[in-house]
Amino acid sequence: KLELHPIKINKIFLAVDSHTEAVDINEFALQIVLNLAKKHKAEVYIACIAPTDEELKIAEKLVNKAVKFLEIENIKVTGSCGYGHPSEHILELSNHFNPSLIVLPTPYGERSEPFNIESLGTSVDIILRKSPFPTLLIRKPIYPPMEIMKSILLLINSIKSTKVAEWTLTLAENDSKIKLLSI
Repeated sequence: KLELHPIKINKIFLAVDSHTEAVDINEFALQIVLNLAKKHKAEVYIACIAPTDEELKIAEKLVNKAVKFLEIENIKVTGSCGYGHPSEHILELSNHFNPSLIVLPTPYGERSEPFNIESLGTSVDIILRKSPFPTLLIRKPIYPPMEIMKSILLLINSIKSTKVAEWTLTLAENDSKIKLLSI
């Protein structure tokens, strides 16, 4: 018998994407971060790393808008922008911030191929492989943000799945339906 406990989220690191095709996914990820921050009374760090000067201006607007949005909701939030390779800076900043969870919006989620993480984008691939922190990928929404965690299917294949099950409890809403499938 497994004894599972939800994980306490103290700090959330949101890495927004400065690409123009990521506007909707950034807003969706921000709504999820807001819900999690309220539920766990977590501090939020928002960063946007732009690979070009043109995208840096967009990044600054995105971060400022996100910070104001969370401040209105009384969430303790810090934002920063930078210039360079996104994955390198996100890894460096997350190591400094030491988050309980990294949230990465990926505008490339709809093009992802089954069992091929590289199709999500180079930065996402590098972060997932090198970061020691749990990472939640946010793809283009199929459901409105308030319903995102209402139904969760959890695949259990071994005792190693305990941490995954605990994260499922952590992300679930009070009225979520969780189905366990042992494979």
